[in-house]
Amino acid sequence: LCGDLHPTEEHRCTKCGEQGDHLRYACPYADCTMCVDAGIGGRSHSTAQHRCEICEVRGDHLSRNCPNSDMLCDVCGFKNHNTKDHECLKCNTKGGACFCP
Repeated sequence: LCGDLHPTEEHRCTKCGEQGDHLRYACPYADCTMCVDAGIGGRSHSTAQHRCEICEVRGDHLSRNCPNSDMLCDVCGFKNHNTKDHECLKCNTKGGACFCP
């Protein structure tokens, strides 16, 4: 499938991550149905790869419908992102690892 990059039996689709006999452009799991149904895209990932921005669970729900939306960022206390995605407004460091005053 990919020329001489690897044997066909080791091929993994770059869109859905499944090992098998299809390429990204012919992926049967092509679009994230949650994102497409909500009108927010979803052409770049499959439903199984969809990740909630709040709790990071894959393939289960949209961030706006997160059942774990009571999770707070440990750095600032907001609910619209998790600690890993916190971005300092002064230095733009992610994850709460900055030491800005």
